[in-house]
Amino acid sequence: MAPSKSFGLPLAAALVLGALGSVMGHGQAQKTEPKPGQPTLTDALGDPLPAGAVLRLGSLRLNQCTPVYAIAWFGDGKRLISAGYNPVEQIRQWDAVTGNEIAQLLKQEHGIRQLVLSSDGKIAGATDFATLFFVWEPATGKVLLKVYGIFPNSSVALAADGKSFAVIKGKMGVAYVQGIGTAEPLKTFGDDAYQLDLSPDGKTLATANRQKGIHLWEVATGKLLNTLEQEGKIRCLRFAADGKGTGHC
Repeated sequence: MAPSKSFGLPLAAALVLGALGSVMGHGQAQKTEPKPGQPTLTDALGDPLPAGAVLRLGSLRLNQCTPVYAIAWFGDGKRLISAGYNPVEQIRQWDAVTGNEIAQLLKQEHGIRQLVLSSDGKIAGATDFATLFFVWEPATGKVLLKVYGIFPNSSVALAADGKSFAVIKGKMGVAYVQGIGTAEPLKTFGDDAYQLDLSPDGKTLATANRQKGIHLWEVATGKLLNTLEQEGKIRCLRFAADGKGTGHC
């Protein structure tokens, strides 16, 4: 069996360990062109070295070059996007098979805390380290809408079809579901919410209150469907892929 190849450092560690907040970069990548007639040296994975360099420790592949705080996978499982704390860094798209960078997509002034993608990868959402949530097109970098006043450290969700999203706003922790391309929220759901998620079909919203457990809501009517009692603070909440259950931590 051929030895496996290491794609290096910050983002690879984030994928394996999930410790996104503790993953650190290892210097800004340099892509200096060699002088005319000078042979191009490569690293162990065949990637060109900067002019004057003879060795690279690690790799540029899956290397954000800054601390990585968020990743999201495309539905095909072959691509992903990543973002970090450094406000001058770009949101980057990667080939998950080779580890090569596909594109630098978008830059935000406050750094990125969370990323979400529609199932076809045509619509993405992101929250920064201030109170901004924005929706954008990965293919073009075009920002479709911005929502200010997001509750600090709360989660956001994007429907699988990319037509709606859910956020938590304000000090009271009110959950909102809004259609993309509409000016007003479609529905509001209770208060004191801290975490949330949308079912894959976008028909059910799950919200986690800081002390009151998990609530399941019907998005179309705003009706409370069920309450799951849970002691202690819920820090993450996700629907199963088939939408028939939820998981939390």
